Parts: sequence; structure tokens; C-alpha cells
Amino acid sequence: MPRPQRAPTHAARRLRWLWPLAAVSALLTGCGAATAHQPASAAAATPTPTARPDARRPPGASLPSATLRDLEGKPYTLAGAPGRVLVLDFMSSWCQTCTEALPGVQRLATRWHKRGVRVWVVSTDEDRADLEAVLKRVPVSLPVVLDSAEAWFKHFKLASVPTAILIDPAGQVVATVNEPPGKASYEDAIDAALQRVVKAP
Repeated sequence: MPRPQRAPTHAARRLRWLWPLAAVSALLTGCGAATAHQPASAAAATPTPTARPDARRPPGASLPSATLRDLEGKPYTLAGAPGRVLVLDFMSSWCQTCTEALPGVQRLATRWHKRGVRVWVVSTDEDRADLEAVLKRVPVSLPVVLDSAEAWFKHFKLASVPTAILIDPAGQVVATVNEPPGKASYEDAIDAALQRVVKAP
């Protein structure tokens, strides 16, 4: 004789009701991740940090010595003072927020170019084909370099993408900007940080 099924407890019914809300909440967050190589399905459950104008690296900290290359093989290095304000936009192809932010990063680069600011996109993709597929859908005219070994990503002690690192003309990290919560955009958050960093002409 089959055993009668017990009615779910109040706690079980509550948990069953909360699971759909948790899933929706995860989809609405950015691409926070413990590692930039983490797939999007696992990363979505991690809340995205808020924008921070402060640098994670202490003043005077050295820049990464590793040389990265773009998709054409051109080398890019941060060794020595850059001589101008440089923005590094860390992203990955699995991160939908990163892809959606690229047009804004391009606009920001165009807007600040006359004031001496340069913007590089730094991809942590292990497979360059994944990055190429994103750039085919969302083309940019900015330098795009591969950080597949996460040499720069780990040097700056980053924890999620998208994240922007601002480096001043003296070669010091002066701001770290993450995808902000709410209605504020990643582009606006970087723009606000640049307003504080770049001196008026």
C-alpha cells in the first residue's frame, strides 16, 4: 500500500515561492565573478560590486610588467609611466553586461580623446574566437588586448567584470570603477571618475 504524501510545510512552500524570485534577481545583476574565466551561468548569482572611485592598488604600486597582444599580435605594455590618463576596460565575452557596455565605452573614448585620455579594452577570454564573435556583433575602434592568463586582471586584484582601471599620467592607479547598480550606467560611472581625475584644460 503506497504511503500517503505529507503536505509541504510552511517553510517548504515559502522556499518553493522564493526560488523563481532568486532566479530573476540573478539575471538582473551584472557579471560579477570570482574569476574572469567563470562561465556566465555560474557568475550571474554573484552580486555585482558598486562603483568605487578609490584605487584598489595603493598609491605608487607598480603596474603589471606582462606584455599583452591584440588580435593582430601588436604588443601592449604598461611598463613605465603612460604619460596620459589611461582607462583599462576589463571584460569577457561570456559577460552580457560587458558586451552591452562596449558601445558606451566607445562613446566615452571618443568624448575624452581630445583631453588626452586613451581607452583600452582588456579581454580575459581564453579562446580568442569567443572575443572575435563579440567584436563582430559589437565592433569598436579601440585597442582590444587579450589577457587570457589574467596577468593584468590578477595584478590589479580584480574580482569581477566589467571593471575599469584608471591610470594617471604618472603611472599610478587612481580609480577602480565597477558596474553600478540601479539605473546608472557603466559609461556614466567611468565618466564621473574621469571628471575627478582629468585636470581642466
